[in-house]
Amino acid sequence: MNSVGPAASTEVQTQHGSNRSATHPTWEWSREVKIMLHPAASYEQLAGVSASETRIAALRRPLFVAFLLGCMVSLIASQRLTFRHVAGGAISASCILVGQIAALAVLCGRERGLSFWRAIDLFFMGYGPWSLWILGVSAIWAFASPM
Repeated sequence: MNSVGPAASTEVQTQHGSNRSATHPTWEWSREVKIMLHPAASYEQLAGVSASETRIAALRRPLFVAFLLGCMVSLIASQRLTFRHVAGGAISASCILVGQIAALAVLCGRERGLSFWRAIDLFFMGYGPWSLWILGVSAIWAFASPM
């Protein structure tokens, strides 16, 4: 269930009885989905993978979460996405995310096996279930009729 191997080539018999080779396309779960399905094994595997994370690359997931929370605020407040609501919600949510990153800095200060930027990236990979919940609540409020 984790990942599918290389493309499988098999013999397929056509309607006229001749054989031809068919290559089946394969795909692999994203890192976020792997973490949602098997968190312990996925984090252990990803922590062992050395990644040259830059500061910008490590902050892309927290920025996405802030944007997602801003979209949720906009959909709940006005049932549509407006820049004013999305920006205000994202800025407000960023205070929570900065607090989480600060707490992560305190906890990761003791651990030397993982860079701080990689720890941020791995921490926010675990936001998959939370992001799905945010999308679900936003969809309900966006389509609910105002009272």
